[in-house]
Amino acid sequence: MNLNKARDFYSAYYEGTLEPGLKQALEAARQADPEIEQDYRQFEMLVSELPNLAVEPIEVPADLHDKISAKLDHHLWTLEQQKPKRWSWNWKVALVGGVACLAIVSAIFAIRPAEGTASEAGISLPVGATTAKFEIVDGSLGLIVNNSSPITVTITNTADGQISAQRPLAPGRLFIPLRNESDTAEVLSISFSEKEIEPLLIVLPGKATGNVRSGEGTLLDCAKAVAQTFRTPITIRNRNTNEVVRWEFSQEDTTDNLVQALVKNNINATMLDSRILVFQP
Repeated sequence: MNLNKARDFYSAYYEGTLEPGLKQALEAARQADPEIEQDYRQFEMLVSELPNLAVEPIEVPADLHDKISAKLDHHLWTLEQQKPKRWSWNWKVALVGGVACLAIVSAIFAIRPAEGTASEAGISLPVGATTAKFEIVDGSLGLIVNNSSPITVTITNTADGQISAQRPLAPGRLFIPLRNESDTAEVLSISFSEKEIEPLLIVLPGKATGNVRSGEGTLLDCAKAVAQTFRTPITIRNRNTNEVVRWEFSQEDTTDNLVQALVKNNINATMLDSRILVFQP
């Protein structure tokens, strides 16, 4: 019995309802395989803590609902990409989901919409009945689209004008991962089927590490240099990407003081909690 198969029987074994033959097989697997034994012990420990979570007061962040929804979107997208592979149950994902649901149920009246500007709460752009927001979920950068009517999202690589992806979306909420598989920074333009909506721009660092700490060019050139050098995605809001700028950073400049370094170069920027940099007016 391997680890994934053993996990299928954890709950019934813990509750004492597993049939004798399977119980004996699982116990034999635990004795023979230290990894299965350790995994079950972790499962047992987490399950034993669930009653305590139900009674302890829980302070719920204002953006808890958005973060959980984003994680679920990302998880569903991952499952979709894995088809037609057989889906295997993972008790850790199930338990984390259960704890998150418990937190929501325990403090549902404490949840409020996030306050503050778009820069503070994330890049959330009203698009009629649609909102689009860049977010990093489980280490993956993506676009979260929440729409109440059918819409088509088109993602274009501005370097060659080639469409990277085009997807019609039914009403609902979807996480669309954004990746750059090249060595150098790339700029993606994201447009919606409603023609009056301005496209979104995001600059993704490439796989190779850059060190372009000084230069002159367009604002878009600067964004690509910064993204590649400091390994951070950048989006540009309400600025002329062809504006000519100069930039110069010292070897001591890092992502921690990047906003201040950009301001010294007359480039206004904000670093979001998700570590996405925003060039803004």
